[in-house]
Amino acid sequence: DSATISVAGGNISRVLDKSGHNYNMTVDDETNRPQADSRTLNGLYGADFTGNDRLKVAPFTVDSSGNVMILIVAKIDIVDNSSDGLISMNGTNDWQLDAANGSAFNGELDVANLGSSKSLTGGPFTGPSVFCCVFDRANTVMTVYENGYDISTGGTAYTTSIDTSVELGVFRNRGASYNPDGFAGEVVVSSSVDTETRQLYEGYLAHKWGLSGNLDTSHPFKNDAP
Repeated sequence: DSATISVAGGNISRVLDKSGHNYNMTVDDETNRPQADSRTLNGLYGADFTGNDRLKVAPFTVDSSGNVMILIVAKIDIVDNSSDGLISMNGTNDWQLDAANGSAFNGELDVANLGSSKSLTGGPFTGPSVFCCVFDRANTVMTVYENGYDISTGGTAYTTSIDTSVELGVFRNRGASYNPDGFAGEVVVSSSVDTETRQLYEGYLAHKWGLSGNLDTSHPFKNDAP
């Protein structure tokens, strides 16, 4: 999408926020820009992350309620550190969705000052999949989904809100030091964390990126896009 994605020398340098809230993604420097136009999913181009490639939104404002939901369409190719992060928020009260294994993305929601970290079940995860992290402060629970399946087995207690101002990282841990190799198609962030909203976004992303066949068999949008 040339209207929102800036490319130089075949690499992505900036992704504009389509929501109009100006949460634009950038890179730290030209040495960690993901490749553009090299990989597709369902006929759509995405970002190819190799080596140290990563994207960030800094600063990113989390709703004062503490509620936030983040979805990412991603494929994980190579993991070489247990802290390799798929998506993260860096602050004081923060978190990362990381590999939890030095050679495979087994998955862990690793949190600091929010409650208890949680290992994921059903891995290793490679995708391509719709991954979703839900931080529901009203119901004091943090939950992780893959293609609509709860891979955090009921989630874990969310006892303290995420900082309202953080650095949002894509294909990086919160310290921007460990990155998996892989592909990302799209990222959606919402302050609405209810099940209906989650399933709407999962359905939209799954059908757009050709992943609807991977959705939970009971998912309301498995067969038809929302």
